[in-house]
Amino acid sequence: MNILVIGGTQFVGRHVVQEALGRGHNVTLCNRGSRPDVFPGLELLKADRNESLDVLKTRHWDVVIDTCAYFPNQLDLALDALGGNFGHYVFISTISVYADLLKPSQPDAITEDSERLTALADAEEVTPETYGRLKVACEDLLKNRLPGSHASLRPGLVVGPFDHTDRFAYFTRRLSEGGQVLLPADADRPLQYIDASDLASFTLNSAEQTLTGNYNVVVPPGRYSYRDWFELAVRLSGSSAQTVAVPPDFLAEQDVGPRELPIYVPPSYANLMNVSSARALTAGLEVRSLRATVQGVLDYLSNLPAECIVEAGLSSEREAELIQAWRASA
Repeated sequence: MNILVIGGTQFVGRHVVQEALGRGHNVTLCNRGSRPDVFPGLELLKADRNESLDVLKTRHWDVVIDTCAYFPNQLDLALDALGGNFGHYVFISTISVYADLLKPSQPDAITEDSERLTALADAEEVTPETYGRLKVACEDLLKNRLPGSHASLRPGLVVGPFDHTDRFAYFTRRLSEGGQVLLPADADRPLQYIDASDLASFTLNSAEQTLTGNYNVVVPPGRYSYRDWFELAVRLSGSSAQTVAVPPDFLAEQDVGPRELPIYVPPSYANLMNVSSARALTAGLEVRSLRATVQGVLDYLSNLPAECIVEAGLSSEREAELIQAWRASA
């Protein structure tokens, strides 16, 4: 197939392109050209999707895979430029579209038919408050403009190599380093995520099979816990880390934010880890083991150049201060 990937050189897009090439597809990229070192041999249609995508006019693709649309006007520009010169559209959305996501855990998992947030079409920037609502507006636009010829994939927390947010990398690296490592005490709570390679594989399945509709792309709820992740990071790295379990209430009192403990979700937001992937699994989603994901991240970290520093997570000074404060209060 001839595939156009909008984006394609950052985290998720990079995995999508690698998967497409591995399956023998012909791939064209459309992006600003800010990462020329990634896929230098592929055709690049250079453009800023916030201004004009006229470079897409008069060309034809079997499938368009859009990895980086955050605003509905970005989709409007793309569809206007493409006209009818493509067969199918695959859009990377997010589970953040759901209204009940950041609420205490409920008995039933969130499904594709669960209530979404109110659409927001006119925000000028992506923030934690606007992100999900903007993606709702994007989904609605595609539903109106491409009825029956698009799929919206809703991944959860995406993890794996090339993640510029370093979210999964922090705890994995920190536990592999050893020493005294601060961890949340409620580590037996569910952990839900999707490996970027598995998301890429399902994205290509969606393109090849012309799947339509909405799909939550996450590991099944309840399969893994934070403790499973932490223990694997220690065991697979051969670390002698000494973990210090600190209760979530104390972490909140100390104003420990989400950037300092990435991917850790406080109990009040437990629904973020309670999303059903049954529809995607039926459609062919395959998820690798947590062990494989952790090993993949460890391998990636071990090959990073020295100047590439994992930026997410607690600094060594902040971690030591919190451990000391917890022990003093206990």
